[in-house]
Amino acid sequence: EVEAAFKEGRIASLIGVEGGHAIQNSLGVLRALRDLGVRYLTLTHTCSTPWAECARASETDLEDPDSPRGLTHFGRTVVREMNRLGMLVDLSHVSQATMKEALEVSRA
Repeated sequence: EVEAAFKEGRIASLIGVEGGHAIQNSLGVLRALRDLGVRYLTLTHTCSTPWAECARASETDLEDPDSPRGLTHFGRTVVREMNRLGMLVDLSHVSQATMKEALEVSRA
């Protein structure tokens, strides 16, 4: 739909959720958001979720590039479910380990 709008000289905009904490550790909530029109989810934002590590806890913290923390088993399941639903996986604000694991898991 975005590509069709662009070809028609129109502007398209996606509805997204900024922070995986919004799904409350529930794939059902993720699916409900998709049904309501959400087309992308930022895995983390200003803080980590129980299943995905944020790049830093606050704006003044430095990211630890060597941090091994990334996605948990549930976090990898979230990425797979987003692929299945056709949602974009937004990697803004995530740690390097989270980014690498999300890219390894994602098939879309």
